[in-house]
Amino acid sequence: MTGVAGQKRVPETWVENFPIPVTDVRRQSDIADKLDVATAEIDEVLTAAEQLLERLTQSLSATIETLILDAATQHLPLRRILSEPPRYGATESGFPHNEGWPRYIRITDLSSDGSLRPHNARYLPPELADAYMLSDMDLLVARSGATVGKAFLYRTSHGPACFAGYLIRFRIHSRTLLPEIAEAWTQTKHYWDQLRTAGTQATIENVNASQYKSLIVPIVDPAKQVAIADELASIRRRTSATLANTVQEINLLRERRRAQVTAHVYGQL
Repeated sequence: MTGVAGQKRVPETWVENFPIPVTDVRRQSDIADKLDVATAEIDEVLTAAEQLLERLTQSLSATIETLILDAATQHLPLRRILSEPPRYGATESGFPHNEGWPRYIRITDLSSDGSLRPHNARYLPPELADAYMLSDMDLLVARSGATVGKAFLYRTSHGPACFAGYLIRFRIHSRTLLPEIAEAWTQTKHYWDQLRTAGTQATIENVNASQYKSLIVPIVDPAKQVAIADELASIRRRTSATLANTVQEINLLRERRRAQVTAHVYGQL
């Protein structure tokens, strides 16, 4: 597979020549009936787990939104609280780990909960990464594809890192709003409703830096910002284990379902 800045593409020739097992229609119907029985219980549990994850995520989002909006004293466009203009990332492909190279954070590394996926990391040599190095409390936001809108707050504890071109770096002026609160705001309905309005649809969804700068941000009372940031961190710590366990359960159920499908389709042909 090939691609740029974490965006992978399967060659057309590979798809065209991909072997698909086939048999007569009557046999296919028999396999489908048996497959329905074999996966029915898994599907039921999987649906319940996915619904639980959605409810947990919505509940967390609502709690964060209430805390921020209730403490807000004004609302400003994002561009008014930036310490410098937004920046697009590098357009390199990235390389496997190399001692001394900074991590290359790509759009595919962002999780929906605002964390950074640890697996399949890529890195850039210092001479390519230098112009795109991240500073403590830089906010990265995805600008295209299925992950558009997802955000990640970089901290120096993550280690030296740079960022890829499908991400936009925002530097929040901490005297106006703590970056931790700005990042938590990206988890709320208040943020996502505006983003859906700002989004444009071409071949893939896309929200550029100019559109992001127009989003309206709730500005928390300066005297309360540290306390609000601490409370937000506490809320997310309390819920992170439950969310992670639910996601793990869903992934295991999906893997079990794939195994059932494989066993029935290939075992019966």
